[in-house]
Amino acid sequence: MSYFLILKSIISNWRLCLGAIAVAIVIGIVWHFNNVTKELAQAKIQVHSLEATLADSNAQIITAKANTKLVQKVVTKTEYYRIKGEDSVKYIDREIVKYDATCVIPPEFVNELNKAATK
Repeated sequence: MSYFLILKSIISNWRLCLGAIAVAIVIGIVWHFNNVTKELAQAKIQVHSLEATLADSNAQIITAKANTKLVQKVVTKTEYYRIKGEDSVKYIDREIVKYDATCVIPPEFVNELNKAATK
């Protein structure tokens, strides 16, 4: 029976109940908005830190690509000069054996030596 009396008093004061429910809803909305704002601020901080990390990574990748190109260029030029040097040494050795008996340096040898030096 006491439940019915409590229910009757709540129903008779419906404006008070409706006001309490409205206040509770407003408090819930404000609390939720505050939490969303905090999460948004944290997400912005995290985005800025990730953008900085991404910029550093991109700079490192660009530098690594440039270094790779330079190393490849140096290796290619070193191989080119090594091969040209071996060819010149083989040719000079062959010419020395050919003209060693007379000890006279022929003009062909001088010309080829000059060509090898300018390449």
